[in-house]
Amino acid sequence: MRSTGFVTTGMLINMAVLVSAKQSDSLQVGTDFVNDNGGGWVITNYEINVNDLPRIDEVVVLGTRATSYNRYFAFREFWVRDQSGHEYAHIAGMFVFMDFASRKNG
Repeated sequence: MRSTGFVTTGMLINMAVLVSAKQSDSLQVGTDFVNDNGGGWVITNYEINVNDLPRIDEVVVLGTRATSYNRYFAFREFWVRDQSGHEYAHIAGMFVFMDFASRKNG
């Protein structure tokens, strides 16, 4: 496979997952906390709007915030921007908490 010099859409998703994990860890509700409560978050859907793709090795600014939740799902948005604020991509994610023992929505 030949490199285009740009980050792939799959890498944008990986970046979103990493920034989400970092935020959860900083709020003390990361992987250890979730596992201690008998479950884990399952990604059910992503909607990705890409304006441009950043170049590989370019410095980018990642952001995320939880937008809403209900009994079944949690919703979160992500953004990838350059250092001057130009938005490369905006991602909306939908997640469900899965109970490991019952294999059902917790």
